[in-house]
Amino acid sequence: MATRKLNKAQLEAPQRLQPVASFDIDGNYVGPGSLQGVGYRRLVLSGSTVTWVSDAPASVVLCEIRCEGGMVRYRGDGPNPTATDGMPLWPMDALEYRGPVSALRFIRVDGAPVIHVDMQGVIGT
Repeated sequence: MATRKLNKAQLEAPQRLQPVASFDIDGNYVGPGSLQGVGYRRLVLSGSTVTWVSDAPASVVLCEIRCEGGMVRYRGDGPNPTATDGMPLWPMDALEYRGPVSALRFIRVDGAPVIHVDMQGVIGT
């Protein structure tokens, strides 16, 4: 697991997001191949450091994310969340995230949060 601080250029740089998979209206994967577990990361958040999964496998198209121990905020569109801006994720909340894992950012709001990220990827395309 890699956790690092962003420098000013990284914080201000625009990011282009690309679709990574196709899902039907019920949320089922409809692309080629099948979804299988391809990785797991445990992120420990502290202070006001923005944290993300920097080493996710390229095949990841879906993540189940769980929060424990404190509240966090997240953004999945590239920019960094702050303690007051971003989507809240409370302890024991679950988030199903479909998108580029590299764009998903977390920041601690209170407590001692730990984020568990279970990654599903396309196998056999």
